[in-house]
Parts: sequence; C-alpha cells; structure tokens
Amino acid sequence: MGEFIKVLIVDDHTLFCQGLRKLMEAYEEVQVVAEASNGKEAIAKVDEVFPDVILMDIKMPRMDGIECITLIKEKHPGLNIIVLSMYDDTEYVLKAVNAGASGYMEKNISADRLVDTIKQVQAGNKPLVHLAVDSEVLQGIIPIIPDRGKDKGLTEQERRVLRLMSEGKSNKQVAKDLFISEQTVKGHIHNILRKLDATDRTQAVAEAMRQGLVE
Repeated sequence: MGEFIKVLIVDDHTLFCQGLRKLMEAYEEVQVVAEASNGKEAIAKVDEVFPDVILMDIKMPRMDGIECITLIKEKHPGLNIIVLSMYDDTEYVLKAVNAGASGYMEKNISADRLVDTIKQVQAGNKPLVHLAVDSEVLQGIIPIIPDRGKDKGLTEQERRVLRLMSEGKSNKQVAKDLFISEQTVKGHIHNILRKLDATDRTQAVAEAMRQGLVE
C-alpha cells in the first residue's frame, strides 16, 4: 500500500465516529489515525497524531467546530479541515469557510464522495461545498470570503436580486422570480449589503439608487 492520507475525526457522537472509521477502512487512500469528541480534545490530538485532514462536526460540547477550526488554523494554517455536519444552513457554511475550512458537507454524503473530497482538499482544491440545497448557494459563499482579491463589484445575479429588492419583493418572491432557493437569495443579499456597505435592505436599495445601479 502506498502513502495514505491521515484523517482525524472530530464528533461527539461515538457511534457515528465508529461507523465512519469502519467505512474509511475500505479505502486504502485514507486512514483514520485518531478520534476526538469535542474541539478542545481535537486541538490536543492534532499535536499528537499530525493528521493531514480533519473531519469536523459543528455542534459539540466544550468547544464547537467553528471555534476549533479558527484555533487550529491559527497554529496549523496548512492543515485541511472538512466540516461534516447535519446542518445545511448557509450561515454555518459561511462561518466554517471563513474560519478556514477547506470543505463543508452533510453527514448523509456517500462514502465514495467523502473520500473523493478528502483527496481533493489534500490536493489543494478548495473550498469544496457539497449540500443537498440549491447549487447556487456556493455563489453566495465564495465572494464574501475576505482577501481573495476578487472584484468587489456586484455580480449579475446580485444586480438582479437588488433590482427585485428595490421593487419591494420579499426573499420568497425574489427566489420564485429567479428560480433559485431562498437560502441562495439570503446569500446574495448578504453580499449586496457588504459590497454597498449597508446595514439593511432599505439602506442597500437607497445606496444602489444613489450609485445608479437601480432606478
């Protein structure tokens, strides 16, 4: 067997950890080297086993996944961390990726796809997001990650959302008109508020009108 990817599992559900370890045994490319039941324990384990990739839960006792990711990345910036969670809310994805996560996926993902994602992040392809929601959610995530050197202007989709906002339409109505999910609309609005330096929808529309972005 060739060189494998060392994996640390961090989750407070023992049965899930055991089941995941068992699944990983079927793949020679990866090997689970340790498990941790919370963020504090995970930080200690990192210095013990030196994993290549961490599979991290979000909701855990003593220290949650977001705080743990932040602390680990401060000390080990090159370490890849994949969030493996039951939550598919855009807010969690944003927080995880901004904290330094290399990927985010739901726990019901297939073993094949999980291992493939582990290999991809280890190869430097990130961030990777696999969710059972509208794929356009990713478009609402990537632009708000700081320091990417991307264009700070509004995207075409954000301009469409902004135009519908100026017409007084709700998130649900915007989603229906653009054939996207409400979660995706929320992601776009988050970006719009940031880019226009606005604190709410009304201020964003007013600023957009001042700049001539909408009538």
